[in-house]
Amino acid sequence: TVWIFDAQAGGVPVSETLGYLVGPLLIEFVILAGVLYLLRILEQRPFYLQSPGRTVSRRLRPLLAGCYLALATGCVILLPLVMLGWGGLLSLKSVLQNRLQMMGTLEECAWGLGYAATSGIAAWGLATIFFNRNQSGFVKFLGLVCCVPGLCGSLTLSLVIASLFLTREGAWLYGTPVPVMIGFVLYLLPRAVFLKLFFQRRNADDALFLAHLMNQSNCPQQAENGGRLLWLTHGRMQYWAVVVLAFWVYWDVTISSILAPHSGMTSAVRLYGLMHYGQTSVLSAICLISFCIPALLGIILLPVVRKLWIRFSSQSELNQFV
Repeated sequence: TVWIFDAQAGGVPVSETLGYLVGPLLIEFVILAGVLYLLRILEQRPFYLQSPGRTVSRRLRPLLAGCYLALATGCVILLPLVMLGWGGLLSLKSVLQNRLQMMGTLEECAWGLGYAATSGIAAWGLATIFFNRNQSGFVKFLGLVCCVPGLCGSLTLSLVIASLFLTREGAWLYGTPVPVMIGFVLYLLPRAVFLKLFFQRRNADDALFLAHLMNQSNCPQQAENGGRLLWLTHGRMQYWAVVVLAFWVYWDVTISSILAPHSGMTSAVRLYGLMHYGQTSVLSAICLISFCIPALLGIILLPVVRKLWIRFSSQSELNQFV
């Protein structure tokens, strides 16, 4: 997909680049069909064949998982962050003194935060609507259909949306944030559904039910305690899920570069363009600023959202437990 993206950036018509995607999509569908067939065979195996039943392996499994996560975190996050942080700190002063460059970076970060927050909340809301516990099977099937565009990858999704908005009927919206917002929401929807179903299985229905009952108490102190329990059992999980979805969008390059208007480009697209000139201290400083702004904002907003959640908790979700 790299050379297809470069061809699109080089001015190749969208209809022609869409033709280039047929081969990779066919390979993807063949592999997915094989994986689904293999999973179905494994699910149909007898239970005693699925569980090895070895006590030693069960004890070592959490240790191995922890070591893998620590190694992956160090290689993927900590090591690049240390390299960027050291080079960025050396030239951070010069970037801050360059008013024009700093204003451009802040504006691009603001656009990225706007896209990320809006599409993250929208995707999480759609996942909640489509895959609620009491939702009908037809609505859940419709939600699965809506997840298909996002599962095809950001390049395929953005090229299809661009071809739709480059028609005579949709050309007047192409230079607006509408196409890029549609692309981000569709891109995040399968990821939001995955997080929704994952956390939904971990939620304890009894604890949620008791927290809702306490929240509806006539005693203000007991109602506030119920709101705190709701935040611990339900609200905090949703907040961090939206934060993860927002970070996916904030650092996306493909959808932003193809669908975003020129006046609303994100910092990730600019960093991608500067990266072709090599790793410089200025690039490290801009990357450090672009990382620190959403990270600090997510930490600062946590107590604010927590307080609002506790204060405005309602019984809208109580019916699913009755």
